[in-house]
Amino acid sequence: MATSSAVERFDDRARQSFESVGHTTVYRGELLRHPVYTRVLHWTVALFFFLALFTGFALYLPWLFHWITPIFGGGQLTRSLHPYFGAAFVFFFAFQVVNWLEPMLWTAADSRWMRNIKKIATGEEKIDPPETGFFNAGQKLLFWEVVVGCVLYIITGRSVEPPSPSAMSYMMSPRS
Repeated sequence: MATSSAVERFDDRARQSFESVGHTTVYRGELLRHPVYTRVLHWTVALFFFLALFTGFALYLPWLFHWITPIFGGGQLTRSLHPYFGAAFVFFFAFQVVNWLEPMLWTAADSRWMRNIKKIATGEEKIDPPETGFFNAGQKLLFWEVVVGCVLYIITGRSVEPPSPSAMSYMMSPRS
């Protein structure tokens, strides 16, 4: 539990320092959904997601996305940057998990929301019921899908990453 509380303390300090730098003015009739820290964190996660996505496209389908590699400095540099972009995406999303864990827990109101999904999708029900909370069930499902996806990114990324050059030189060196 010490690690968890240390992460939460870091998250609180980061939240406070962002709030001291950036300030959002909320005018009458407006609603502040997310503070500056959450918005900066969200856009950082989005940036690294798209960097990892585009470098991954260039690596996986080079015949189709050959135009992407020059943007990142060529094929070898694209190959080198891709794992770092993916790791940064997972790293910053971990702070989003700390930030949003409590409001993303499933409730009975979410189950009711899911039972009305057809009305919501067709526009028959225009507004979420008041007991829905800050995030609706669809947003919570997407959040947990990304959490599971991050775990899979780490597993699959580590399994296909080649060994480090120092490990390769050790394995290739003659042994006595």
